[in-house]
Amino acid sequence: MMLRRTYILALLLLLLLLVPLQNVYAANFENSSSISCTVVEDEKIYVVLEVQINKTIKINENVTISLFNLTRFAFKNNSLEFLSEIYDAYNKTIGEDLGGRVSFPVIKFTDNTNSVRIMFEISGIIYHPKMEKYGKTITLTNGYTFSTSWKSTKIDVKFKVSLPAYSEYNVSYVTWNSTDVFIFDSFSDYPIEKWNVTENNHVVANITIEDNKARLYGNISLPRSARYIELSGNNITYFYPTPIKENVIFYFAETGVITMLIGIGLIFITKRISYEKRFLKKIAKKKKKK
Repeated sequence: MMLRRTYILALLLLLLLLVPLQNVYAANFENSSSISCTVVEDEKIYVVLEVQINKTIKINENVTISLFNLTRFAFKNNSLEFLSEIYDAYNKTIGEDLGGRVSFPVIKFTDNTNSVRIMFEISGIIYHPKMEKYGKTITLTNGYTFSTSWKSTKIDVKFKVSLPAYSEYNVSYVTWNSTDVFIFDSFSDYPIEKWNVTENNHVVANITIEDNKARLYGNISLPRSARYIELSGNNITYFYPTPIKENVIFYFAETGVITMLIGIGLIFITKRISYEKRFLKKIAKKKKKK
């Protein structure tokens, strides 16, 4: 009976050691002296561009209109054409010049700040150069570099915007000029190293230009798992540290041998105790007979 319990105990001990082994292997060695990087194809980068518009334009002697309202009128007048022109401008730079892809933009107007926000995602303009960083502590052989050359793109588009509300002033339409509003090409004056990396891997620029009449806000959202982010020129470089792939068979074998030795030791101890008990019983019987 005692021997059976010993075997059961050894088996349970083996199971307890093997079950967490998979987890140890899967999350293995992040603090090791060498870390490899996973290369994920076609990673998406989320971009938000915002202009705060406080300027006004004069239509005639009696009428002025804010660029914010004029932009909103232009969007409502023909939203598909409006966004298509913006898409084509960025897609030329990102697609033709950089070999990437850009999603169709989404536009948002915020009344309390007089801001126009354009949101889209970019993919495909990343590559993974051969790099080694951080000396002997960590070696990273593959990383991503995300190009921001599209920052200098000019959206040179003009629309005739109908203004029926101003008909009493003999105004039927006004020309909306994108270069008055979307001055994103001014980003080219601010290299990426002047931007800031915030929590959750956001690379942000907050730039005031034209005597506080317009504020450029750029927000590039990198994947949350990206690490060691570096900003230089038109490039954002980051890495994906992943566990080193070790030969797990060695750990199974080592654990099995240790468990077997423990089990043999328990069996030996149990047999010894059992032998001593039988020996003491024999002596006790002899004493009783005498």
